[in-house]
This record gives sequence, structure tokens and C-alpha cells, in this order.
Amino acid sequence: MELRPDRHSVPEAAWRISGLSLKRLTREGFPAEETMHRFATRVEQVAGLHRPVFVAFNAGFDWMFVTEYVHRYLGRNPFGHAALDIQTFDMALSGISWQETGLSKVARYCGRDMVLSHNARQDALVQAELFRCPLPKAQTRLPDLV
Repeated sequence: MELRPDRHSVPEAAWRISGLSLKRLTREGFPAEETMHRFATRVEQVAGLHRPVFVAFNAGFDWMFVTEYVHRYLGRNPFGHAALDIQTFDMALSGISWQETGLSKVARYCGRDMVLSHNARQDALVQAELFRCPLPKAQTRLPDLV
């Protein structure tokens, strides 16, 4: 869900990178508080009895935005402090160096090129696939972790 901006001091460069429009989101975006409630509810439904883990390609970057919004509107984060970085996971799984964990290198498990568009929904789908592709190898190499 695209959010209605709750502040208008976003640098113009950010709008260009994302391809989003302040005018359109102000008109069509969803209220942040309602969206954060729906987001947390969905995370908790999917996790069920398991502890949800925030997974992202560059988790440190994405984490700060997600946690700031859920804390601002919910007063809590449905993930707690659990986050897993896809690049770090790839590094541990493959025994490669950090410099070898760029997007194209991690995407090798999927057998195709992948691009992050800076559209939150599309990037989330790409990142889910990035994480899902090496899981069979992870289950073989690290059975107790997966």
C-alpha cells in the first residue's frame, strides 16, 4: 500500500528515485496509521505461532524506515528486533566476502538478473525471491538454521 505523506519535507531527489509523486500520494495514498495497523496484522497472521523476522536486501537501511513508522503509529514493531540481511545470509551461506554480495551475485541462486526499482512493493517481491532462491542450499548446508 502506498502511504499518504505525513510530512511534505521529502527531498526532490527522493521523489525522482522512487518515481512517486507527492501530489498523487496526497490524493490517493492510504492513511499511515490505518496502513501500519493492517501491516502489523498481516505480519502477525502470516507468522502465526512463529516469531516474524524482517528480511531485506540491505536490512539495516529498510529496517530504519519500517521500525520508525510502526513505532510512530503503533508504538511497537511486530518484528521486535529480529532482522535478517539477505547479503549477510548469502555471505554466510556461500563463504564469500562482503564485496561479493552485490545484487547480481546474490541473484545467481535465482539464475537470472534482478533489479530493484525503488518501488516498495516491487522491491519487496524481488527481495522475497532473492531470499527464497538459496533456501534449498541453506537447508542442506545449515539445517538447524532454516
